[in-house]
Amino acid sequence: MRQTTRELADFLSRLTFADIPPGVVAQAKKCLLDFLGVLLSGARTPAAKRFFAFIEPLGGRPEASVIPFGHRTTCAQAAMVNGFTAHGLELDDGHIVGHVHPGVTGLPAALAVAEKTGASGKDFLASVVAAYETVIRVGDAITPSAIYDRGIHAPGLTGAFGAAAAAGKLMRLDPGKMTHAMGNCCLTPVSPFQTFTEGAGVKDLYAGWPALVGTLAAQMAHADITGPVKLFEGSMGFCRNVADGFDLEKITRGLGEDWRILEVYFKKHASCSFSHTTVDAALEIASAHGPDPEQIERIVVSTHRFASDLGEKSPQTASAKKSSIPFCVALALLKQRVFLDEFDLDPGEDQRVLALAQRVEVRRDPELDRIHLADEGCRPARVEVFTRNHGILSAHRQVAKGWPEDPLSAPELQEKFNRLVAGAVSPSKRQRIVHAVESLERAADLSELIRELV
Repeated sequence: MRQTTRELADFLSRLTFADIPPGVVAQAKKCLLDFLGVLLSGARTPAAKRFFAFIEPLGGRPEASVIPFGHRTTCAQAAMVNGFTAHGLELDDGHIVGHVHPGVTGLPAALAVAEKTGASGKDFLASVVAAYETVIRVGDAITPSAIYDRGIHAPGLTGAFGAAAAAGKLMRLDPGKMTHAMGNCCLTPVSPFQTFTEGAGVKDLYAGWPALVGTLAAQMAHADITGPVKLFEGSMGFCRNVADGFDLEKITRGLGEDWRILEVYFKKHASCSFSHTTVDAALEIASAHGPDPEQIERIVVSTHRFASDLGEKSPQTASAKKSSIPFCVALALLKQRVFLDEFDLDPGEDQRVLALAQRVEVRRDPELDRIHLADEGCRPARVEVFTRNHGILSAHRQVAKGWPEDPLSAPELQEKFNRLVAGAVSPSKRQRIVHAVESLERAADLSELIRELV
């Protein structure tokens, strides 16, 4: 039997900054800046403030910063809070085929452990790349089965491996101990997608909890606490536990050659990624026709499986609304944008959106399902707006804006960051954060960046 867990761990342990191509380093910096934008903005939400108020009294040795609350606690707790905070906006990065959100699980662990250990900017960037490569590959190996057959939220399930990779790199784990760090992620929780469909507040811990578990897994390995060394490939191991179908080759194929971090998408819309092609199609209709909502009789969304399950017409929480295709389509048609303010409307406007959402029917289309299953990178959606005065208005998308096939440009990414942090930091501080990120490979440690963030 091929030793998948050891092979991955060996690569992670031996990876250095010098091994990473410049384009991959540049992508890691983009991922970090995007993450910091959603983290700083997310910290202003009531959910983040409630969670921090819950964690703060627990105390803990002051090893790393809870950003931007100005509080220090253990690496594991800091990683958990920062992951929770960044995930709440539904604007963190992801990988379509792996069905994962690498940033909000790996970056909190990397920041926390780098701060504690005084790691250099180069070592930190290598840990970021390690985190992304790991979680994307593991996600790709077990999906779509883990999602479609088991109803699991893959980022919450796989994120601990990315966090452990980042933390293990920064603690300089040798290949043997890195193998145990991967194995110790057997403690990662199964994360049912039911939490999303109900809009439960604990949903944001699907980023924070894996960040904590992965950090602890690496710390335990460092302390000679061993995990299973065949966690991925074992007959009773992780992959067999969580998926009816999986492909172990995807975890190790092309390591050090095919850099999966380059396939990351950056979100334009503050909603579940399964809604994005539908939202883009609805926005196309809104931009071209500006249909009068009073003239809309009904709206039909045809899409692939799983996305077709996100058909709740009366979501009651902000989290549930972001996973409701009817609500997101209504927002796109009425507001022509699905960002942050659109999920924080006054009661009257919110009811207006909900009223239009009642007219949205989400259908699973066999042909679109076939296209999606043939190419996981496509999430096809067709939106048809039936109006009294203009007939049927329709639009179709297979990939969404922000995905690798239709990426956000550098100015668009900068605009997103600026909009996210506009109410959180001053323009001068914003510039200093950008400069610290852009010059990380020249930094002796992360103290300059952390100082600006807290």
